[in-house]
Amino acid sequence: MAEDKVVNSLYISCPKSGCTSIILRPTTAELVQRPQSTPLPEFGAPIERALSLSPAELEEKQAGWFWLVHDMMDFDNIGFSKTSQGIKYLSCAECDLAPVGYHDTQSEPREYLVA
Repeated sequence: MAEDKVVNSLYISCPKSGCTSIILRPTTAELVQRPQSTPLPEFGAPIERALSLSPAELEEKQAGWFWLVHDMMDFDNIGFSKTSQGIKYLSCAECDLAPVGYHDTQSEPREYLVA
């Protein structure tokens, strides 16, 4: 028996207080779990901090559950960093809060993950 997919039933918005930017609309993302070594730096850090982390620092960061989309056009309001060590970090396109997720440029099929 196939597992039932869990999709977002509500809007996923920027978590920054005062920012009302919508990142994903209802039913556009699936809840997935990824390994604890997922390279997601400290939440809310400037995107420059995310780009400057060493591979060892990235491996220390804990992650787990993410909202997954396979097409970047499914986002309402998202920004992408430059590629660093095969990873593009996602940020709020309105307030630049980052990282709110990431995209591993090596993954097939494409995965865009929002924390």
